Amino acid sequence: MQDQEQSTKQAAPATESPGAATQDWLQDPLSGGAGAAPGGSPGGLDPASDGIDALLSEPRPQGQRSMMQKTRDLKAATTVAQRIVSASKGSTDVEAYFPRLSERFGLKHIGWSDMGTPGASLDIQVNPKAQIDASTLMLNKGTVTGHDLQEVNFASNTLGGSTVGVHMRAAPIGPSHPQGGPPSSGALSTLMAKLPTDPTLPAKDKYIKGHLLNDNLGGPGTADNLFPITAQANKEHEAQVESYAKKAVNQYGQWVNYEVKVVDKGSDLTKAPKHNWVNADLQCSMIPLMANGQPGGSGGLSRTIQSRSGTKAGAVDHGYTATGLSTLKDKNFDEDKVEWSTAKGDPAAEQVLDPSIATERLVFISRLDSFGFTPSKQRALLGEYIVDINKIQAHSILDPDYDLQAAMGDTLIGAHDNPAVPIGQWNKAIGALNKKASDISGLLMEMGISMGMKNASLAPSDRDPGGRAYLATLKASISATKLKLR
Repeated sequence: MQDQEQSTKQAAPATESPGAATQDWLQDPLSGGAGAAPGGSPGGLDPASDGIDALLSEPRPQGQRSMMQKTRDLKAATTVAQRIVSASKGSTDVEAYFPRLSERFGLKHIGWSDMGTPGASLDIQVNPKAQIDASTLMLNKGTVTGHDLQEVNFASNTLGGSTVGVHMRAAPIGPSHPQGGPPSSGALSTLMAKLPTDPTLPAKDKYIKGHLLNDNLGGPGTADNLFPITAQANKEHEAQVESYAKKAVNQYGQWVNYEVKVVDKGSDLTKAPKHNWVNADLQCSMIPLMANGQPGGSGGLSRTIQSRSGTKAGAVDHGYTATGLSTLKDKNFDEDKVEWSTAKGDPAAEQVLDPSIATERLVFISRLDSFGFTPSKQRALLGEYIVDINKIQAHSILDPDYDLQAAMGDTLIGAHDNPAVPIGQWNKAIGALNKKASDISGLLMEMGISMGMKNASLAPSDRDPGGRAYLATLKASISATKLKLR
């Protein structure tokens, strides 16, 4: 179990009921024991005299809690729960307090583990983390029939003196996943010291620690969930696979089977770091569960991300055929309760455009090119409708291949003694676009459609790609509301 996991388990003591049918109440939790005592107090417990009623009636402080505050709440909830368990006669007596305990201490989960066995316990979690048992990552309980327990399996190997993850299989995983985190500083440290990692290198030439299970899906920053891939491959993995998985689980509340397998494509770690390399394929698949709880829902994918040193990473789409049945959505889904990564974006990683912008811009750019807008006129047009857009942001929207290295080459981001500075400037610019992703993608669509419809209405003789009057006519057809990033 990880050191930061905010969870605890309280053993549930056995009590005996009179008569020949005496048995451990944990062996038959549905029998419930004696139930509520006269006067309505569960199991004869007097919450008033014990101070429990007053404590549970206190309002919980509002606002985001620090890790220390969560730890305190966890300890307090544990103490109160132990008193309740000790004084109760059956599981139903204890369960009567679950809603109040959860509300008072901000619990994410409270429930029984291993019921019907001698090791039965009460599991209390404030902000659940991954529970590691051998190679299995056990996550908190969900609500899918037949899939009450999320399970993520990891397999690891050794490369360049470090443990690396080579296979992750989540079957299934849903929106109640725990909180993940960025790569730990010690993970893969021996291996990464043998590879080019300078943040100012082109994305195709530098290596980063790539998650198999994305940290925003509960993936830990431990070695068995990390493999070295090029920064370019990491961008492709995010754009072609991870963004879809995060949207399905964290935004739509769906349950999916999700798998990432590393396939070795050779390596050389015998030279100086700048000349060493590791090549690999990430074979990825996501299969949404159907309404009957079985895999095969719509919206799945099967893709291979190719990480190759010195070359632009590729993505091979293997297609996916859905059964046509509706996709299952968690009935208790609450987007506000989804556990996103502890990292608000890894400061050492180059951010990429939100998939909604990246997809819509391709259609937008194609239209502008067909109308004869030069690159400078495209940027000028974009600047008229995103009034405070800067050059980095404009280039990023209008050029799918534009990245940090290109921005530095254009001197839009200057060189600096501290490699983190250019990345910080880049991420700030891209982050501002991603915060307005839905607005920007909608704007690009509206602008493109308006000009496309106007172009279609013109007589062929009036269509003069690149002509000043023609472009002015197309621009005049746009009625979109102008957008501000700040």
